[in-house]
Amino acid sequence: MSETTPSIQPLTATQRALSLAEIVGLIISCMPRNGPGWGRDLLSCALVNKLWLEDSLAMMWRSIHNDHRPLDDGYENPGIDNTFLEIRYDRRQFYANFVCCAMINLLDDSWEGEDPWAEGGEFEGLVFPKMTVLHVMLTDIDGMLATGSNTCDGEAVLPSLNCPNLHTMSFELNDTNLVSYEVAADTWESIFWDLPTKFPSLQHLDITGHAHIFPNALRRLQKRHPNLQGLEYLDMHEIRRFLSESELAELDPIGVNHDPMDNEDMDLEDDPDSGEEFTEDLWEDDEVEDGNGDDEDYVE
Repeated sequence: MSETTPSIQPLTATQRALSLAEIVGLIISCMPRNGPGWGRDLLSCALVNKLWLEDSLAMMWRSIHNDHRPLDDGYENPGIDNTFLEIRYDRRQFYANFVCCAMINLLDDSWEGEDPWAEGGEFEGLVFPKMTVLHVMLTDIDGMLATGSNTCDGEAVLPSLNCPNLHTMSFELNDTNLVSYEVAADTWESIFWDLPTKFPSLQHLDITGHAHIFPNALRRLQKRHPNLQGLEYLDMHEIRRFLSESELAELDPIGVNHDPMDNEDMDLEDDPDSGEEFTEDLWEDDEVEDGNGDDEDYVE
């Protein structure tokens, strides 16, 4: 070896450690999430080398949800549909392979056009193989219910995402001043109707707050979607009677002069201003045959 030939120095313990995928993955996973500068720090990690890039990308795209965004990003609608619209068509599947958890907006009568996730839509053919949790937002970025009004009483459609390993779905509101009983029973009925065909692997549902549904709605859902577990523990209430117009005129409609925070300790069954009667005993009816329920007023 000549005197001009540089000698090869052995790697230090630190250098060896930072070249191991397990160590790099642990470092990136322990970075404080959502804090100021988190996104920029993660981008810096991605620029170190190929090994760091792979783990950084996995962390960046693991969750597409408001609760998992850096605080300095401000409030935007990070729905998975809005996010993937900004990605070049031939790169979408590459990033979709990283997503484990996401939020998406409910489609309803006010949405013009077809389901972008269905056949012929903008995202046709896109698959999310690692997605196990999906948060469906009942309100938009402005905190309005899905129809853009103070009530959601129309038919709603669950987006046709292709996530074959989905395990849990939750229904949430962006506005904490709203409660899910402002979503009408027929809206829930249309949502339940979509679940077995669009998300057959689903095992758990989570619904924020009270939800008012038609009699035997959960039993019909369980009949059509046997993989679902724990439906009897959901905080849902069956509608037993609709009030007449004259009775409703004597009540203070929810959302006009009613503040849910004024009686947050009051059960809906005890609320004198409630426009409907409810029961919590969802599982004490007769046997359901053919998934149609045994309620004489039910019309499929």
